[in-house]
Amino acid sequence: MISQRFGIEAKAFSQLALARTSTRFQPTSVLARNGVIGRYYSTGEKKGIKAVAFDLGGVVLQSPMKAIRKYEEVLGYPANTVNKIIAGTGSKGSFQQLERGELTLKEFYPKFEAESKQAGFPLDAAKLLKDIHSYVYNASPAMLEAIDCIRAEGIKTAAVTNNWRIGNGKDEIQSDVTKRMDCVVESVVEGVNKPDPAIFKIACDRLEVDPSQTVFLDDIGKNLSAAKKLGMTTLLVKEVEPALAELEKVLGFPLTGYVKGTRAAIGAQKLNEDNLRSYLKDTLKISADKMNVRKFSHGQSNPTFYIGTESGEFVLRKKPPGKLLKGAHAIEREYQIMTALRKKGVPLPETLGLCEDDSVIGTPFYMMRYVPGRVFVDPALPGMSPKDRKEIYESMNDALVSMHSAGVDLEGIEGFAKKTDEFFARQIKTWTNQSVGAIQATQGKMDQIADMTYLIDWLPKNIPEQTQTAVVHGDFRLDNMIYHPTENKVMGILDWELSTLGDPMSDVSYSGLMYHLVENPIMKGLGHAALPEGVPTEMEFVERYCQKMGLDVDAVKSNWDFYTAFGFFRLSSICQGVYARGLMGQASSTNSNKFNDVATQLAAVARSAADRADANSASRHHSEYAQAMPQTSRGYHTSARPLGTVRRRQYSTAGGEVFGLSERAAKIKEDVIDFINTEVIPLEPLFNEHQFDEKRQWTPVPEMEVLKQKAKAKGLWNLFLPLESDPEGQYGAGMTNLEYAHLCEEMGKCMWAPEAFNCSAPDTGNMEVLTRYGKPEHKEQWLKPLLNGDIRSCFAMTEPEVASSDATNIQTSIKRDGDDYIINGRKHWTSGAMDPRCKISILMGKTDFSADTHSQQSMILVPMDTPGIKIIRPLRVLGFLDAPHGHAEIEFNDVRVPASNILLGEGRGFEIAQGRLGPGRIHHCMRMIGYAERSLELMCKRVTERTAFGKPLAAQGTILADIANSRCEIDQARLLTLQAAHKMDTVGNKAAKREIAMIKIVAPTMAQTVIDRCMQAHGGIGLTPDYPMAQLFMASRTLRYADGPDEVHRMSLGKQELKKYAAKRT
Repeated sequence: MISQRFGIEAKAFSQLALARTSTRFQPTSVLARNGVIGRYYSTGEKKGIKAVAFDLGGVVLQSPMKAIRKYEEVLGYPANTVNKIIAGTGSKGSFQQLERGELTLKEFYPKFEAESKQAGFPLDAAKLLKDIHSYVYNASPAMLEAIDCIRAEGIKTAAVTNNWRIGNGKDEIQSDVTKRMDCVVESVVEGVNKPDPAIFKIACDRLEVDPSQTVFLDDIGKNLSAAKKLGMTTLLVKEVEPALAELEKVLGFPLTGYVKGTRAAIGAQKLNEDNLRSYLKDTLKISADKMNVRKFSHGQSNPTFYIGTESGEFVLRKKPPGKLLKGAHAIEREYQIMTALRKKGVPLPETLGLCEDDSVIGTPFYMMRYVPGRVFVDPALPGMSPKDRKEIYESMNDALVSMHSAGVDLEGIEGFAKKTDEFFARQIKTWTNQSVGAIQATQGKMDQIADMTYLIDWLPKNIPEQTQTAVVHGDFRLDNMIYHPTENKVMGILDWELSTLGDPMSDVSYSGLMYHLVENPIMKGLGHAALPEGVPTEMEFVERYCQKMGLDVDAVKSNWDFYTAFGFFRLSSICQGVYARGLMGQASSTNSNKFNDVATQLAAVARSAADRADANSASRHHSEYAQAMPQTSRGYHTSARPLGTVRRRQYSTAGGEVFGLSERAAKIKEDVIDFINTEVIPLEPLFNEHQFDEKRQWTPVPEMEVLKQKAKAKGLWNLFLPLESDPEGQYGAGMTNLEYAHLCEEMGKCMWAPEAFNCSAPDTGNMEVLTRYGKPEHKEQWLKPLLNGDIRSCFAMTEPEVASSDATNIQTSIKRDGDDYIINGRKHWTSGAMDPRCKISILMGKTDFSADTHSQQSMILVPMDTPGIKIIRPLRVLGFLDAPHGHAEIEFNDVRVPASNILLGEGRGFEIAQGRLGPGRIHHCMRMIGYAERSLELMCKRVTERTAFGKPLAAQGTILADIANSRCEIDQARLLTLQAAHKMDTVGNKAAKREIAMIKIVAPTMAQTVIDRCMQAHGGIGLTPDYPMAQLFMASRTLRYADGPDEVHRMSLGKQELKKYAAKRT
C-alpha cells in the first residue's frame, strides 16, 4: 500500500528525492560539531532504548510548509491560513478524515473547499494538493545517516506518519526512507492519526517494544505530548542538527560517519585515536586530521575497524584486549602471508604496515587499504539471479585455486609455518588444546561438549593421507570474501588469522560447511533445504576445484566425511574460544553469549560426519570381503549388515524390517536410534524431575531446547510430514507414511523423544493441516514458526458438555460478524494448551447449526493471546499433568478472529479432520509399539537379574509365557500398522480406512497389556517414576480415547465388514 500513498504529515506531503552526501570523513559526532561533550555508552548497556520512531515531514523529510506558504501568498492570504482552517475543523474535519482513510480525495475536495469558504478563505483543494505534490523535497541526508547509524547498533526504527491515499504511483523514491524502517505506521491504514495515542501504541506493538524503551521525534508539540504520556522519550525537531545532537545524548553513540557493515566503536572497543593519528602520520605518511573510526560488525575473532581519513579509506585489524589463548589471534602472521600472496596475484587488499608496539592502541595491529565491494553473508544469495549465483561461486572457486597454486616458497614468509606431512595431526592437536584451554580459562563456567570429547579421540585415529602441501587459509568461506561492487568477481580474501601451510583439502571442505549448517544465531547455512538455482551442490564445487587443480576427484570424495568432521570440530573449538572470551569480558562480538549453543550444534554435525565416515569405511570393507567370497547362485549374501559393525541400540525392533526401507530412510532410522539412545534416554530422570517440580513444570525444559538444536544439526528434524501432504519436500523430510512409521516406533521408546525431533502431537497434526489447507499467510505466520520449533500449538475439539466421540455433537459456535468470526464455547482435553510456547489453536466448532449434519462444522485458527480465551484448569490423566504441555479445559467467550482464519471454508471441518487423523493414528500406534518394545526390553532385563523362590524370575513359567505372548502381540500389531501405512501410501487414506480403524483398536490395548506385564515383573517399583512404565501405561490408556474411542472404531470396522459381506452376497 506504500506505493499508493504519500507519507504525509498534517501539514502536507513531500515527494522524496534522495540526494545523499558522503559524511564518512566528518567528525564522528554531532555532539562534537555542536560543542557538546559526553561519554558514549552502548544502548543496551546504559540507556535501555530499543527503538526510535520518526515523524516524516519536518523530521526525516523537509517540511512542505514553504509550498503551503507560497500558495497562501499567491491568494493574498495571511500566513498559516491553511493550518488554521484544518485546526478549526478538528478531528471531524475533512482533512483529518482524509488522513484516517475515511474520505477519498474525490470526497475530500468539496468538503475541504466548503470548510475553507466557511472560514472566509476559499481554497481550491485540488490545486493546493497538486502544488504540494509537485514540490520536491529532499530527505535530510544527516537524518538518513543517523537512521543508518541507529540500525547498525541493533536498535529498531519506525515511521509514524499522518498520510492519505493518492494512488498516482509517484512515491516510489520513498522506499529510500521506508527501507530503513522496521515498520511504517500510516494513519490512512490504521484509521487513527496523530496526536491520538493509539497510533503510537500501534508502533510500539509492531516493534515489540515498550513505550518506555522508545524515542519519538516530531516537529509538532501536540504529537510529542501524546507520545510522552505513553512513556516515550520525545524530541522536538526544529532544526536537524540540534535535534540529532540531543538524540546522540539520549542514545549514547555518534550518529554520523556511517559505513555499511560497521557500528560505533564504543566502550572497550574504542581506539586511542590520538595515538593512531600520530602513527598514521609518522610511520605510514597518511594524513588523518579528520578521522572516522568505526568497527566492522561482521567477524567474531580479531577486532577490525574502518578508518576513514582525508587521505583515503583504510582498515585496521588488531588483536583483542586482555589475556589470550596461546597461539590465537596471530595478526602478525596474517600480515606476513597476505603481503606475500598478493605479490603472486591472489586477490587481496594492499597491506601497508604492521605495528607490534602495544603502546599505540593497546595491542599489535596492521593497516591495509579498504576495498569497497560486497560481502555475501547468506550463502543462499537471496534476491540474485541463477546466473549471478553461479558466477559468484565460480569466482570463489577460482580464488581458492589461485591461493593453493601460489606455492609455499614465497618471499617474506620465512618462519611463517613448518612444512609438514602431519598437517591434520598438528591441527587436531591445536584445536583440541584450544577447546580444552577455553574450558580451563573460564574456571568452571563452561563444560566440555560430549561430542567434542568423542571427536578429540576419533579424529587422530582416522587421518587420511595428505594430498599435497600448500598455503591454506583456515577460514575460507563465502562471507570472508569481498566481491567487486558490480561484477561477480572476488576482489579480496579476508581474515587470515588461521592461515598456515598444510593440506588444501581443509580449505575446500571448510568452504562447504555451509551445505551442512542449519540456521543458528551466529551464521547462516544452506541446511537441508533445496539449493537455490545457480548455487552448485557441494560435490559440484569440489569437482570443479579438483579439475582445475588436477586432483583425483574419487580419492578426495572417499575422505570427504573426515574433512567435514574436522572442519566442524575446528569451528566448534573456535566458538568455544569466543564464548570463553565473552565470559571473561574480552569478546569482540556483542553476541558472544550465544556461541556455546552454536558450538554444541557444530560439534553434533561433526559427530554425524564422523559416524558417516565409520559407516562408509565399514561398507567398503564389507564390499571388499564380499568380492573375495565365492558367489552363490543367488548372487547375493544374506548378511543383514556389513561384517564387524555393531548396531548402536539398546533394544531391538524385532520384526520391524519386514517392510523394506530405502537406503536414505534406513540411515535416518539408524541416526534416530543413536540419538535417542545417546542423547534423550540419559536425560529421562532430569525430564521427570522437571515435570513433577511444581515451580518449574509449566515452563519449557532447557535441556530439551539443546536436544532440538542437536537434532536439527543432524538433519533429524520435521521427519513426520507425509509425502502426499508435502510432495516437493518443501516443509518436511519427504518421507512416506511407511518410512516414518519405523521412526515413530523408535521415538515411542522414550516419552520425551518426539519433541526433540519436532515430531510431537498435536503439533504434527496441526502442521499437516496448515500444510494441506492453510493459506499462504497462515503458513508464513504459523506454519514456519512451528516447523522451526519456535512455538507450539493445540487442537481444540472435545467438549465437556457433550459426548464428543460423536463430533457432530459439538456445540461451540463460530459466527460470522462482518470481517470477523466470533467464537463461543468450552473445550477440554486440549492437549498442549498449557505450554507457555503454545501460540495457536486449531478449533473445531459449528458455523451453521442448520446445515446438513456433517456440513455444520468448520475449523478456524485462533491465536492463544486473543481476548476472551480463558484457561480454566489443567486436567490430570491418571494423576499425571503431562507438564509442560498439559491438557487444558478452556473457555472461549466472544473470541473474535479475522474471517481469513477459517480453514478451507465453512462447513468443511469433517473433511479436514479426516485428512488430519489418518497419519496421526499411524503415528500414535507406532509409538505405542515403541512403548511396548521398551517395556518388553525392561521386563527381560528385570527377570534375568532378579531371583525369587530360589531361581531367577526368568525361569518362572508365567514370566516366560508373558514374554512370549508380548513378543507375538507386539509383532502382530506392528505388521498390522505397517500394512495400514503402506496402504495409505499406495491407495490413499480413504481407501485405508478399514486398516486405520483396525490398528487403532489393536495397538493401544496391546501396549497397555505388555506394559502391565512389565510393571508386574518389576513389582511396586514399576509403578513409580523411577521407571517409564507408569507414564507409558497412562499414555496407552489415553490413546484408547484420543482420535476416536475404541467403541467408535469397532463400530466403524464392523459396519465395513457387513457392507463387504453384503456386497459378496449380491
